[in-house]
Amino acid sequence: MKKVSVDELVDYKILPFNIYNESGDIILNAGDNLTPGKLLQLRYISKLFCEDDAKDIDISVKTTPNIPQPYYESIERDNDPLENSVNQNSPLDEQSQLQLKSIYKKAYMSINTKIDSDSVKQMKAIRDKILDNLLPIISKTYKKSQLKIIGDYEKYHGLNVALLTAMLAKKMNFNDNQLSDITLAALLHDIGKTRLPKEFHNSYSSSTTTQASKMYELHPELGYKILKNEMRLADDICVVALEHHEKNDGTGYPYGISNDLIHPYSQMVGICNMYDNLISGKAHVIVTTPQEAVKKIIEFGTNWFAPGILFSFVYMTSYHDDISVEELGRMGNFNWQ
Repeated sequence: MKKVSVDELVDYKILPFNIYNESGDIILNAGDNLTPGKLLQLRYISKLFCEDDAKDIDISVKTTPNIPQPYYESIERDNDPLENSVNQNSPLDEQSQLQLKSIYKKAYMSINTKIDSDSVKQMKAIRDKILDNLLPIISKTYKKSQLKIIGDYEKYHGLNVALLTAMLAKKMNFNDNQLSDITLAALLHDIGKTRLPKEFHNSYSSSTTTQASKMYELHPELGYKILKNEMRLADDICVVALEHHEKNDGTGYPYGISNDLIHPYSQMVGICNMYDNLISGKAHVIVTTPQEAVKKIIEFGTNWFAPGILFSFVYMTSYHDDISVEELGRMGNFNWQ
């Protein structure tokens, strides 16, 4: 018998060998569907083993994991009343906003359904579209809320985080290659959620059960595996999916790394991710304006965020952004109850 880790199993759809516990009892059988729930159960077992002859199986070659297809079918056929809504305060013209929404939704639907060279090209095309539209209007963007894409959080969160991250990177004087990489990383930072059942997509808060939080916390590792093994993207892009929930003081997840061990791209996407969660009503604290969201981020301070990135994010636009999140909520169909 030889030891095997959950990380070595996480991308399998069908388990190719038996899994045993320390006592030699079979926990999972070869041929079982390896669902996120089963992966979560395995993480509670300190030592896992497989048979010695499993060493001939190349663990790096895995089948495509099982995608909860009904969820994506529901997105595709969903009649979103905000499909044609735009942010009237945005320096992006209405046509540009609607085009970004349309091509992002199509690209993400494609990559959720099947990852191939075409789906990767689609995500890179939306990255290029963001930069083409955003860079010329940065000098006209005075408030972070001006970049908010209106619509369902599940559909457009990645797009919103990418817009904020691209602006932050530009304000920090990133070169063109760096801008390109970090924007793509921001677009794909939550791709690991596509391998979780829908009910766990927003489970990480102070009010959720431990089991729900543990399930949710699988998405960074799942995302890294997707970007690395299936999309074959550069390490600087892949690592953002893995690290965007790490914190500067080491209290984040999945690994609890801190300070300079966290890639700068991950820290930048992490702060933009937190801001969009706050103004979208998806964080464990409630804010009433984007300005309050920034104040909350300042309260988290350097415990959560690297000092230079924190300073740059806070001051990349005017601090005074007093449109109410209730108004954003009405536009974006958020539930504040």
